[in-house]
Amino acid sequence: MRPILNSQTQVYYHSVATFVAGWEAYIEELVRNFFDITANPLDPQFYAVHSIAKNAAERSLKQFNTPNADNSRNLLVQYTGYNPINDWVWSKRSMNALATRQMLNDILQVRHSFAHGFSIPAYS
Repeated sequence: MRPILNSQTQVYYHSVATFVAGWEAYIEELVRNFFDITANPLDPQFYAVHSIAKNAAERSLKQFNTPNADNSRNLLVQYTGYNPINDWVWSKRSMNALATRQMLNDILQVRHSFAHGFSIPAYS
């Protein structure tokens, strides 16, 4: 087997970064959709509290730049009340929730290392 060229490796790392950006956008969109769907402008008292919560969520979304399993879960729980921890399974790969979260965190660690010029962890 021939070694992978550096240019080919860079393509893989950029692909990982793109997938991570997609995951981050997905989590952010879940939070935004929650607020869009639950808004009720016909109930002024509810809408006032809802608007305050939505603004707080938007501030948190601006700081949400490490979408690992814990940060993603915490964001969803805090702003939507949904705890996805046992729903994050990868059936096609026969991975339970714990294995799936670990895979997500491994991918995020590779992206973090690549983005900041650190040595890349040796994950399978």
